[in-house]
Formats: sequence, C-alpha cells, structure tokens
Amino acid sequence: MSKMATLPLEVCEACLKKNIKSGDKVLAAVSGGVDSMVMLHLLLTLKERLGITVEVGHIHHHLRVASDSEWEFVEAYCVAQGVPFHGRHIDVRAAQAEGGRSMEAAAHRLRHAALREIMASCGATWLCLAHHAGDRAETVLMNVLRGTSVKGLAAMSAQNGVILRPLLDVTRAEIEAYAIEHGISWVNDESNSDTTILRNRLRHELIPLLSDYNPNIVQALNHLAESSESVSDYIAMQAQTLEREAVVFRAKQFCMLRRKTVIEAHEAVVSALLREMAERMSAERHSLHFEMVKQSLARIEAGKGRYDLGQGRIIEVTRQWIYIGAVPTGDWRREGECYVHDFLEARLTLGEKSPFAVRFPQSGDCICLENLGHKRFKKIFQEKGVPTCLRAVWPLIYDIKTKEVIWAPFLARASLLMYYNSVTFSEVDLMITIAGQSERLTIEAGK
Repeated sequence: MSKMATLPLEVCEACLKKNIKSGDKVLAAVSGGVDSMVMLHLLLTLKERLGITVEVGHIHHHLRVASDSEWEFVEAYCVAQGVPFHGRHIDVRAAQAEGGRSMEAAAHRLRHAALREIMASCGATWLCLAHHAGDRAETVLMNVLRGTSVKGLAAMSAQNGVILRPLLDVTRAEIEAYAIEHGISWVNDESNSDTTILRNRLRHELIPLLSDYNPNIVQALNHLAESSESVSDYIAMQAQTLEREAVVFRAKQFCMLRRKTVIEAHEAVVSALLREMAERMSAERHSLHFEMVKQSLARIEAGKGRYDLGQGRIIEVTRQWIYIGAVPTGDWRREGECYVHDFLEARLTLGEKSPFAVRFPQSGDCICLENLGHKRFKKIFQEKGVPTCLRAVWPLIYDIKTKEVIWAPFLARASLLMYYNSVTFSEVDLMITIAGQSERLTIEAGK
C-alpha cells in the first residue's frame, strides 16, 4: 500500500486522539462525495480502537436533482455498515430570498443548524467535517480576495469548539488514492465544476495558475493558515481580556466600553475586539470590513464620532465611552411590579403600589441635585459622555404625583428632600438592571 494511500488514516487518527476520549459519540457530516465517504470509512476503521461510536448526518439542500439519489446512496451505505443515519431537509432558496444572503451563505447557515440539531437529538459529542488541505487553501484565497484580517488568513482549524476536521492536513489527491485503494464508492457533485461559483473558479483556474509559480502552493497556503491561526488565537485572547476590563454594559444587541481602557490597548487587539463584537451582533460571518475597522479606530482615537457598520449596527464614540451595536429602539412595558425594556435588557423593580414610574427623557427635563439645584439632563448626558443614540431611551424614574425626576440610573440621583413632596417619610427601594449591570436606590423611612 502506497504512503499516499495510508496518510489519511494516520492524520485522522492523530487528530481524533488529540481531541476525543473513549466513550465519545461522533456525528460525521456525509454528503456522499469522496472526501466525506473517506472520512466516514476512516472513522469506522478507528472507532473500536478509540472506543467511540459513529453516526451519520446527511443534509438535503433541494438545490440539485441529484440530491435525491445522493441521500439514497449515503443512507444505503449506512444501512450496509450498520451506522445510524440521520437525514434532514433544508430550504436554501427560501432562506436566501428571505434573508438577502448569498446562496452559499444561506446553505452554510442552514446546514450547520441542521447538523447541530442532529447532534442534540442523538447526543453526539463531536461533529466531524471532511474539509481537506485544498479546501483550506481555497478559503485563504477567498478571504484574501475579499479583504481580510489575520483571523481570515487562519481560515479553517482542525478543531473549533465541537467541530473536528480530521482530514485538514490531507490533500485531495491523497484522499482519492485512499478511496481507490480501499474500494470506496462515492458520488460526484456536478456543481463542483461550475466555475461561476467563486470557490470552484479558484480551485480549477487560480490555484493551477499559482502552481506555475509555486508547485507547492496548497501546502504554502496551509502553512500560512496554520501560522496565522496561532497569531489570531493570541490576539483573540488579548481581545477577550480587553473586553472584560473595558465593558460597562453588554447585551445581545449592543455593548458599551470604557474608552480610556480601550485606547491603552494595541491597535491589533482593539481591531479584533471590534470585529468580534460586531460579528456577535450579526447574522453574517466576517461582516466587519477593513474600512469599517479603520473608521472605527479613527473615531476611538479622536474620542468622538459615529460610523455606520452595516446590517443595522453603528459605532458611536464619546470622550468616555464606546458604543457598538444596533440603534436603540423599543418602549418600556409594565410586567407586574416591574418595568421591562427588551433592547436594553433592562428590568426596573418598583415594589407594590409604588408612587414612581419610568419614562424616556423629554426636552427640558431636569433633576434637582443636592447643593446644586436643578440641572438639565442635556447637560448631564454631555458631561457623562452618554452616546447620543442611548440618550433617547435612557430610563428616567419620576414621581407620579409631582412629575419630578428622582433618578437616572448610573447617572444622577435627586436630593432626598424631593421625595417628601409626595411620599412623606416613606421608604424608597428601587432596583434596576441594564445589560447585566445593577444599581439600587434606597432611602429609609423617616430619613
């Protein structure tokens, strides 16, 4: 048996030994193509040696006539091998039309969602994908052509969360040699020859052209991805640390950071943090482009400004704060003894029969501060550096009888004497949580 035909087994076994343990269940994503059929054969060959169980997930995209026969092919192979088969149908065209995404992006999102649903239903520990060295080389080139960061150069990794790519260090030629050596059947996806698709054009046209300059271009691109991955991982770790140190408010749709902490960090770390936060709030992958990062960094350095990051997201910077996320929307609503605001992920607890309520700021609003008299919220917002996008939705708690504002959480509290206009010698105990941060206003009775 040739070295080329045995290499996939060695590489696959090394990847599995590094990541899995005896008793784990692996879900193999199998399309029926040569890559995934070889991966499945390898997993079945190694399962007893490693003490793992293997099941198969197959996704029908409803994009090609041949998809029906591919489903039947994979299912029949699983039956013959005694492997549990899990098939799912996804409607890629409907998702693409509804979300405005590319067909490839819509298929990727739905496919991975379906595979994770299968994992949950069968109790799988790992999801194995059959990407190989050629796939990673193509992904690196795609990212370079679109414009990317170090993270984009890292492209795929052998292990990412619960995802394993046991063939990532194997070439397509080595996979085919293994399949022929072991008599493995597979189906050919005719769409892989369609050069109107960017990835196929790179595979069939650009990579062969680059091979004239470097016969080992696939290997070179994989080495670039591997070295970039270690750099990207380190920067990502630093970005996570920066976020923990700088974050003030963190919600699903927005995040606010202390600018002073951010500007002390290296630009590469800040860039990575901006990309991570923006992508966290987006349905698309790799959604923050170079120019967006560049413009964001410029505003952070200047301590002012606002920039559109696309997909309904913005960054707004003041001297004190950096806001990144969607433009705030929504109203406060009453739920029992509480007021709730969904966007802010806020909950205000007032207590039973409270004489207070909450509203948004209005023109001319002010608050009576101890030893300072009345001060307009316009001035308070400016002094505190509250981003303008948040000012319109920031909660103001007011006395229902006098209409006086008594509290702007995290910003200002009224002098104590004001409460006696309507609540003489009554205890005040208010609690609010906004995007994970809590503050309490308490005044004892008779104080």
